[in-house]
Amino acid sequence: MTRMKSLRDAICVALLLFPGAGNCQQQAATYFPPPESEGGWRHAVLPNQEPDQATKQSIRDKFGIDWDKLHAAWQWDLATIGGGQKCLLVIRHGTIVGEWYHDRTPTDYIHVASAGKSFVSTSLAQLFSSGDLSPDDFIYQHLPLS
Repeated sequence: MTRMKSLRDAICVALLLFPGAGNCQQQAATYFPPPESEGGWRHAVLPNQEPDQATKQSIRDKFGIDWDKLHAAWQWDLATIGGGQKCLLVIRHGTIVGEWYHDRTPTDYIHVASAGKSFVSTSLAQLFSSGDLSPDDFIYQHLPLS
């Protein structure tokens, strides 16, 4: 029971502390693009647009992604996994290399459901590996006094 409580507490801490944990803040400052007010995300290709051959080659050279295969995956998803609203956004090294929307627009709210589990598990792994969090920690050890 105590071990499960520690793990649950660790998840809460990861959600609260991840942006400033360890050296993640420093890495993020150099990896991610500027905020929208300064130009926002860089695009290798515009949403729902097919790039010309030169741009496809540039995406392959700079980002190691075959745009045609990425687009084929999007087409397969549209054809085989139910209907309705869908989107696919692929970001590599801070640049959007593929962006598709079906029955929605880039500004629509997108409910990500269980995708948050990936972020929590990655956050926990980084906190554990940096030594900022232990599976035996309790949440009160990481929260400021109120």
